[in-house]
Amino acid sequence: MALTIGTPAWAWPPGLPFPRPHLPLPRAAVPVRLYVPVPPPPVPVVTVRPVRPAAGYVWVSGYQRWNGASYVWVPGHWSRPPRAHAHYQRAVWKHDRRGWYLVGGGWR
Repeated sequence: MALTIGTPAWAWPPGLPFPRPHLPLPRAAVPVRLYVPVPPPPVPVVTVRPVRPAAGYVWVSGYQRWNGASYVWVPGHWSRPPRAHAHYQRAVWKHDRRGWYLVGGGWR
């Protein structure tokens, strides 16, 4: 797996934990993509949403995360938006000629 920033490719540093894309990530001036040179991610796991904890909470969908060795299901959860009129954009896997990469979800 390689981290691509512009054109140089960087190896993922050993021992560094894999980022958890469901957490807010800072926006980079240059698009950053982590390519996973493996088969496409499995289909999402079908889960039952628990009851909304209170008014104003939004469902954040689960997704398949790459942990460096395999895909791992990150379950969905209820979350309160950080500000008025914010909406959650779910994480999605995309593919191009270099392989698969995860476009992390976050509040917009």
